[in-house]
Amino acid sequence: MKRRAKIDNNFNNNGNFNNGYNMPPQQPMYPQNNGTNGKAVAALTLGIVGIVAGCFIPIIGIILGIVGIVLGSMANKEGKTGMSMAGFIVSIVSLVVSIISWIAAIIMLEAMRDAYPFL
Repeated sequence: MKRRAKIDNNFNNNGNFNNGYNMPPQQPMYPQNNGTNGKAVAALTLGIVGIVAGCFIPIIGIILGIVGIVLGSMANKEGKTGMSMAGFIVSIVSLVVSIISWIAAIIMLEAMRDAYPFL
C-alpha cells in the first residue's frame, strides 16, 4: 500500500499561506506623503493673487509680492521644492507686474493732465 502525501490545508491553490481562512487580498502600500510646506503654498497663493490685484490696485500687488517673496525664500531655505520655487518666482512676477501697472497709471494720468488742463 502506497502512502499518500499529506495535503496541508494552510495553503490555497496559488501556494500562498492563508492559515486556513480565506483572507481578502491586502491593499498595496503607497509611500507616505510628507506634507506640503505651508510657507510655499502661501507664497504661491500670494503671488497669484498679487498678479491679479497688481493689474487693478498696484499697491496691493506690491505688498502681496513682497510678502510672497519673503515666504518663498523662507520655504526655499527649509527645503527646495518645486512649489517653494514656483511661489518665489510667481511673487517676483507679481511685484514686477504691479510696478509696471503703477508706472503705466502714472503715465496715463500725466497724459490726461496734458490733454485736459482743467483736471
